[in-house]
Amino acid sequence: MTRSKFAAGIAALLFAFAIALAPAAQASDLWFHVTVHEGEDNANISVNLPLSLVESALTMIQVDEYQDGKIQLEDTEISAAQLRQMWQELEASPNVDFVTIDSDDESMRVFKEDGYLVVRGEAKTDNGSDIHVRVPSAVVAALLDGVEDNQLNIAAALRALAAQGEGELATITEDDTRVRVWIDQRPEGR
Repeated sequence: MTRSKFAAGIAALLFAFAIALAPAAQASDLWFHVTVHEGEDNANISVNLPLSLVESALTMIQVDEYQDGKIQLEDTEISAAQLRQMWQELEASPNVDFVTIDSDDESMRVFKEDGYLVVRGEAKTDNGSDIHVRVPSAVVAALLDGVEDNQLNIAAALRALAAQGEGELATITEDDTRVRVWIDQRPEGR
């Protein structure tokens, strides 16, 4: 998997989290933000959504594998139950680097730090790319908890994300493109 596909996958996952969020009181003052700046094309995209609006949208989404805030995993080699078991073991571990890759071309770390699952990566090329993703452990646990065997509970994960409050979720930089995803109490991203 190339870095750009990995970065796009992380951004898509975080956007899916935001679209499916269903908290009520906790999210009333929070906003979900995504900015994309593409220097080469001089294009800028900005998404600023109140989480209360996202809550309303969640109830309207009823398609194929996505129903009632849950995604049905189809044709996978690993079940949600196996993912839950793996996560419980990772969550019980101390702060530690789970995966470290260091080569002439790139470096990547996946680690646990003070209640967060963190992914940091860097391409060591001329234009390079950087990936910084920081997901609260409570969000991962909620995603994997309390649903049928092959489902991921997006709504619960996003309620847990809202309960965490403000924070930076991801920054992805590749060539002249920069993507930033975060939650705060300001209606406009800054």
